[in-house]
Amino acid sequence: MKLSPKAVKAFAALRRRKLLAGLTGPIGAGKSAALEEFARAGAFTVSADALARSILTSPARYSRIFRQFGPRVFLPDGSLDRKKLAEKVFRDRTARKKLESLLHPLIIEEAIALISRSPKKTAIVDAPLLFETRLERHLHLSICVTAPGEIRKRRCSGRGWPRGEFEARERAQLSAGEKAERADITLDNSGSRADLRARVRTLYGFLKITSER
Repeated sequence: MKLSPKAVKAFAALRRRKLLAGLTGPIGAGKSAALEEFARAGAFTVSADALARSILTSPARYSRIFRQFGPRVFLPDGSLDRKKLAEKVFRDRTARKKLESLLHPLIIEEAIALISRSPKKTAIVDAPLLFETRLERHLHLSICVTAPGEIRKRRCSGRGWPRGEFEARERAQLSAGEKAERADITLDNSGSRADLRARVRTLYGFLKITSER
């Protein structure tokens, strides 16, 4: 996805004032947990998934989603059934591209606004499609949270996904190996939450020193 000229200019301005890091990783690696630990350590954090959920629940988006995906992704009360929508887009590349074209410009716009308002010098942006959307080109560095496939699959087993959903979501993104290879830094999350917390704090200490130079 190509950013708008306005977004490119905004990121360039932010890069001169703050250290911007993109956080990504394969399904079940623990990106949300890592983002929480970065926040606890003192970084300003932005979750692309959280912004997407907020945008999807906005009444202003309902008519466009209905036109694109029909009534099957809505509940009887008229609210959006995010689970059904996710199942559809992760199994249908055309549907996924339609949703991304609707959401991504709005997510980028809101992320820029949030980072701009924060007084903190280091911002971590959790973006599952960091490399797929080429967002990393507009940040200082990229971090990939990693974990073995069996651990990731086990973590996702309690999410209530239908059979084959883990594999469908894996296929919809770059492979775990390619994400790790493209990243500037890999963050191992194959152990406990305490292990992850320690690794994040060490990494954030380095980022904080760098941002203050």
